[in-house]
Amino acid sequence: MGDLKLMQEYAHKGEGFSPLYISGEWQVAQINYAPNQAIGSITSIDIHFKTDELFVLLKGTAILIAAIRNDGKVLSFETTLMKQGVVYNIPKMVWHNIALEPTAEVLIFEDKNSHLGEYEIVDLSLEEQKSLTQQLKKTIFDNTQIGATK
Repeated sequence: MGDLKLMQEYAHKGEGFSPLYISGEWQVAQINYAPNQAIGSITSIDIHFKTDELFVLLKGTAILIAAIRNDGKVLSFETTLMKQGVVYNIPKMVWHNIALEPTAEVLIFEDKNSHLGEYEIVDLSLEEQKSLTQQLKKTIFDNTQIGATK
């Protein structure tokens, strides 16, 4: 049995996004902290036209961002401090991004073609970036306060 290898392992230890496994119609990827994903550094949002995207926090702190956009402007952001082991779904046609603190690691499950043209990325205006940063900080503060009162 010495050379028998029935299982495969996949891991991403570097910064940013990396596909881990692609099979059939889907892929598993991982996003780890990178400076452009830090709170205060989010400058864009993206949308997937054909499929949902699932996120699972492995470790650290991550905030999932969803947005409503109309006439070229972001009308509002919704932010959620992710809980470890919970599956979060961003439905197709919802603008989104993710903010990560330095120890964060998040698994992503999506259509294997999501990043091959079935999406769009838009830059946020400076005003939108400021608004998002304030909301991200408030999300962390609010959740810190909830934890402090228990």
